[in-house]
Amino acid sequence: MKNVMGIYDDCYRPPGLGDLIKQRSPGAVPFGSKYRMVDLVLSSMSFSGIKNVGIFTGEYSGSIINHVKAGKEWGLLRSKDGLFMLTSPYRENLDYLDRSSEEYVLYSRSHIVYFTDYTPIKHFLHEKEADIVLAYTHHFEPPLENGLYFTMDEGKATSLSMKKESEQSLRSMEMLMMKKEIFRELLEESGILGENPLEVLVKKQEKYKIVPYLYKGYVAYVDSIAAYYEENMSLLEERLWEDLFKGPGSIITIRNDEAPTKYLSPSNVRNTLVTEGCILKGEIENSMLFRGVKVKSGSKIRNSIIMQKAEIGRNVVLEYCILDKDVKVESGAKVIGTPEEPIFIGKKVVVEAE
Repeated sequence: MKNVMGIYDDCYRPPGLGDLIKQRSPGAVPFGSKYRMVDLVLSSMSFSGIKNVGIFTGEYSGSIINHVKAGKEWGLLRSKDGLFMLTSPYRENLDYLDRSSEEYVLYSRSHIVYFTDYTPIKHFLHEKEADIVLAYTHHFEPPLENGLYFTMDEGKATSLSMKKESEQSLRSMEMLMMKKEIFRELLEESGILGENPLEVLVKKQEKYKIVPYLYKGYVAYVDSIAAYYEENMSLLEERLWEDLFKGPGSIITIRNDEAPTKYLSPSNVRNTLVTEGCILKGEIENSMLFRGVKVKSGSKIRNSIIMQKAEIGRNVVLEYCILDKDVKVESGAKVIGTPEEPIFIGKKVVVEAE
């Protein structure tokens, strides 16, 4: 994969993510107990041997820039190639492509999460003599609000559209591999034929031989708060967790040296993903805890996602909740949502007892 460069597109902001991306970009959204969504795709690129990566940034770009920094953890802090932040409109970055020596581009958008080796996709591109390989999956629920859909005709992708137009439409992963010269054409027309490279591709699809590639590994479509909740909670299933985390290669994130989690009496933690730095005294079941969460005695947390450094007071009840970073829940408070509509509480909010 030395001849492939990676493009991570963090510009699109799914409306359904609402307050979850109020102060961050989609790629910087916490995921899977200790990661950010960008970690999985950057780790895929690193695992595949990609050494030149460009990240298209949009609103609240500081959140992803502060997380990935110079890309050292992914082997992208290099004197040649490395990690590049592309902050201008798409078509103003043609010089970045022109300076790069790679012949192929692997393009991926930030609200679809997976971890894989791209090498088979490159082989598939050559085998099918395709201009573009478009990855897709049979993971159908929940549907994307907006996304790249297509139909299949004699092994080719046809009728590309940015929304589902028929029952025969297949959902892409918005992950594509193509020759760099083709990606350059898409960038050159962005802002003219469409806002982004995918919209341009829809307009120019007749020009290219686009071949679908069935991806059979783990994939999460995160375009709404309900989808975010469902995809994270699905990782509590051992089979899905192993599919994502126990395959070849490893998912990398920024190191954060903290003490191991402390399970203090009378804590009771069941079927829960917990990362380091937590101090737990309460009863926690079917949940996901990120770094540095504190739960005091008498509290009961079920079916919830608790992000970094949240503090849960005594005798709190949380069910079907998503708590963003630095949330404080005062003693005696109760917050109860439903599986279909989990309650989201934004950054640094203080939840008072009634």
